[in-house]
Amino acid sequence: MLVGHGSNMKFKMDAAIVALVRGDAKERIATDLGVGLTTLKRWCRDEDFRLQYEQARKEANDEATQRCLALRRHCFDLLDHWLNDTTNPLRFRKECADSILAHTRGLVEGQDIAITYERLVQQVEILSREAY
Repeated sequence: MLVGHGSNMKFKMDAAIVALVRGDAKERIATDLGVGLTTLKRWCRDEDFRLQYEQARKEANDEATQRCLALRRHCFDLLDHWLNDTTNPLRFRKECADSILAHTRGLVEGQDIAITYERLVQQVEILSREAY
């Protein structure tokens, strides 16, 4: 780890990692933390900093993936409910079935889960408006 100014430097480096994982621009991060852009770029080249960043990024990605999986289950449950609700119009029930099949096929074929999730959320929003 780079030699710095004690706990304040550690706090700024940790905050920089959080901001980088969030996707903030380096210029903005440096300004917000009160460090020079050159300093931030130097931190990013440091092996320990990079390892901490990669670990934080992996943890954030794992958490987002788990949230998507949980939401996907809810979306499928809702589509399944609408599909089996015989009071819904046949056309609407067919759209539910088509949506379930399309999204299941994407998962089986290894399609990126984030793309599948976004498409499913959009479809559920559309179907929700049509149902009510």
